[in-house]
Amino acid sequence: MAELPTTSPGIPASIGRAAYRRPQRPELMTASSIVGKTMRIWISTLPQLLAVAALVEVPRLAVAWFFRTRPVSPTLAQVADAFENLELMLIPAVVGVFAVYFVFQRLRDEPADLGRSIALGLRRIGTGLGIFALFALPQLATVFLDRPAEDTSNLYHPMRVDSGSIEAGIVVGALVVVCNLVFALVFDAALPAALVERIGVFPALRRSARLTSGRRSTIFGANILFGLLTGLLAVPLFAVTSFEHGAVGELLLTSAVTWVASSLQCVFPIVLYHELRRTKEGFGAEELAKAFD
Repeated sequence: MAELPTTSPGIPASIGRAAYRRPQRPELMTASSIVGKTMRIWISTLPQLLAVAALVEVPRLAVAWFFRTRPVSPTLAQVADAFENLELMLIPAVVGVFAVYFVFQRLRDEPADLGRSIALGLRRIGTGLGIFALFALPQLATVFLDRPAEDTSNLYHPMRVDSGSIEAGIVVGALVVVCNLVFALVFDAALPAALVERIGVFPALRRSARLTSGRRSTIFGANILFGLLTGLLAVPLFAVTSFEHGAVGELLLTSAVTWVASSLQCVFPIVLYHELRRTKEGFGAEELAKAFD
């Protein structure tokens, strides 16, 4: 019998040596299994995830406080809008960089080593931010391109939106929807791939595209299920923030919601990457965790 190969194209040797065993045919991966494992990992590592998320949330709160309490120029106002649009993507992405290692530890039922996970994340933070920057471009377009045009011909209505602005807004909105859909279905595994396999931004994107190929309908279903579940969990939190709490109280409550939400959202891509590697290539958490050794 021919000996099975120990490496695979696109997989570094450090991972290829970890008892590579390609299954004879791909194993089943379901949307419910991805979401179920995501929730299990989140609950079992919630203290560690909140600690990591705090490293990102505290600076975010400081920046938000600056924009809320100081008069800013129109340019800085645009920056503030961009920041608000991006924070729901940026915070889970950065938290995910620091959380990959201990999430893999929990997937193989080991105690989570928070310190080492953060240290490993710091080594790859540049790559993680590079991937995020590409994902953020469509969101930035909504802020810097979709702006009302100033019309001084009518002093009673100095800010009038013309038909060109409306059409531009529709085009930009459609672009954002399409790009977000592509990112969710094709490139959602890029960030954990970059960290686990120690590859750059564009190799990680190509790696994610190969891993998600043939599984995108399942990934779509998992995203829908995960979105519905997180939406239900977020309803009571947002209900609290809807009451009048003053500017400071509103900012603190909103930050608390973002803090908890990012601790959950960062887990989904890591679990998705693990499930794709496990079902398509035969790697388990034990083998994948050896990539960090």
